[in-house]
Amino acid sequence: MTKTTRGLERVHADVMGTMINFCKGGAKYILTFVDDYSRYVSVFMIKSKSEVTGMFKDFKTFFENQWRARLRCLRSDNGSEFVNKTTAGICQQNGIVHQRSVSYSPQQNGVAERMNRTIMENARSMLNYKDVSTEWWAEAVIAAVNLINRSTNTAHLDMTPYELEYTIKPQMDHLHVFGSQGFAHLNDVKRTKLARTSFKCMLLGYAEKVKGYRVFDLENAKIKVTRSMQLDEREVGGIYDTQVLNTEAVVHVTKDSEEIQIQHQEDRQPDLDEPMEVVEDPFADVEMDDVNSTSSVSARHLMSPDCHFEDTMQLAKFHPPP
Repeated sequence: MTKTTRGLERVHADVMGTMINFCKGGAKYILTFVDDYSRYVSVFMIKSKSEVTGMFKDFKTFFENQWRARLRCLRSDNGSEFVNKTTAGICQQNGIVHQRSVSYSPQQNGVAERMNRTIMENARSMLNYKDVSTEWWAEAVIAAVNLINRSTNTAHLDMTPYELEYTIKPQMDHLHVFGSQGFAHLNDVKRTKLARTSFKCMLLGYAEKVKGYRVFDLENAKIKVTRSMQLDEREVGGIYDTQVLNTEAVVHVTKDSEEIQIQHQEDRQPDLDEPMEVVEDPFADVEMDDVNSTSSVSARHLMSPDCHFEDTMQLAKFHPPP
């Protein structure tokens, strides 16, 4: 296989599924497109494999316009979702070479297969780190792909896929831990003067067409978009104080060098971490349609149990001078 030198020169495609759990939108398959040159990944959540052809057309139109390049080659397996008259017609009309792997030879489509494994490993880690329910696997996959496109890989150790395709460095300061719980700002228009100014939420990812964060309202079971929130991004059930405790040893040697006494100083307890972080200034919230209004959603309490600390101070007894 010849080495590619630009984006869309060769694109690898594959379908993952059927997933065990349906996501909130009802999808049970993941359609993956991987650019061979930059390893940039694009994923689509689909309910059936019959949607692959339509998603392929959308992928082609969007990225040809964004990257100012033409798709030249599509590589996939021999599945009927890729090998059909509609896909063949699209490739023929646009001069796209459709390369297909031999039956029962997934290694010939190894780029897409390995990327699928990487995506699922990252998504699984995100769900387990914050003990998030697997019903949010689609959001975890999208968040994982967002990080993969902004991380270097073995194909290009000095530049990320995002930078290779868009020729600008990606912004990283907006990234936060997936599944973190916290409180999102409630817009003044949607509350009275004595009402609460925020609602409890869980971070699901980043909005595509709005400059904000996608959060799940744990009180009303709705997905919303907000720009201002406070999150607890610490590990669930983990050790929050990760500073190394220094233990110093004091050695006393007698004059005759026979008796040696070693005394260890008490470990100093590090300062507690600040539990919450202000992300951005308050801004208007955008409420999205309820993704699953008929199903009952039970919000898990993902935060660690409250820890109680007591500050004590010992006073030495005062002895007057003789």
